[in-house]
Amino acid sequence: MMLGMAPLLSALLFCDAAALDEENKMMDVTKKFKCANKWIQSPSGTHCFRYFNEPLTWLSAETTCKRMERTSHLASIHNNEQNAFLAKMVNGLKSKTKQFWIGLKDRKEEKYTWGDKTNYAFGKLPTTSSSPENRVVCVTFILLSSEWKHMACKTKLPFICSYKPTK
Repeated sequence: MMLGMAPLLSALLFCDAAALDEENKMMDVTKKFKCANKWIQSPSGTHCFRYFNEPLTWLSAETTCKRMERTSHLASIHNNEQNAFLAKMVNGLKSKTKQFWIGLKDRKEEKYTWGDKTNYAFGKLPTTSSSPENRVVCVTFILLSSEWKHMACKTKLPFICSYKPTK
């Protein structure tokens, strides 16, 4: 009789272990940060992004971002993964836009800062033009090449906002 119980006990222990593993996975999911409705979480889970198709000037776009979520700004991009994620995200929306505002701004000649005050450390410098009318301080993301480019801040473009989610 005892020999017949061994497979049953093994099966019960296996089921308990599987249930515990599933419960731990659920706890990990609930510990993750959540993005607000209509915002898309980055693969790393560290930022939430939202694309706005309405063309606005850089300053109006930054103001709109700040009104959306408490800590939101025009998107800051700190690595290649975030850069590729934003390109894929906007392409996936089937938008007709070819470029959009990001949060990088040149407050002084070649002194770049992000709208959210984080350091500019990612080595993707915007392409610039030497003509005086193009000596501007705002930066766009060029969708086709995933590169960044200077643009007159008063130009109206779609934009992407981002923020760091909290629990």
